[in-house]
Amino acid sequence: MPTVRRAGVGAEALWLAAHSHLRLGQREEAAVLFRRLAADADPAWHVASQVALAGLDNNAEAAAQARQAAGESPGNPFVQYEIGLASARGGDFSVAAQAFERTIAADPTFAYAYYYAGLAYDRLQRADLTVSRFETFARLAPQAPERPEVESILRTVRGR
Repeated sequence: MPTVRRAGVGAEALWLAAHSHLRLGQREEAAVLFRRLAADADPAWHVASQVALAGLDNNAEAAAQARQAAGESPGNPFVQYEIGLASARGGDFSVAAQAFERTIAADPTFAYAYYYAGLAYDRLQRADLTVSRFETFARLAPQAPERPEVESILRTVRGR
């Protein structure tokens, strides 16, 4: 069990650590951290963690309830990002793209919001927005491991 939460580690650091575990395929470790985050006093962090946990559990009912609660946090980038991820996992790329756009509006430096928005727009066959979002992602995160994938998609989209 990770011991990430200690004095001086805030909710955002905990959320980032949980997503790091997810990227490494460590779902249980991520779930532990999201559960800790769910206990945060800030309602937005609670909602963000609930959306993430519902996705990890593949619980459609919990995901729907969490998304409904997320409507109370339209300007919170972490809540909107989690909604975008959950919507993309469910195949609703239009809702995902909208959530990632709200994430970008709330925090224009949130690189992975551009990345996932680009993926959503690619699935929606919106080449203009795919290119725009991926170019911004590449500029904000030039060393990201997704860079080769982004460049490949950009070459394909620009060739359409």
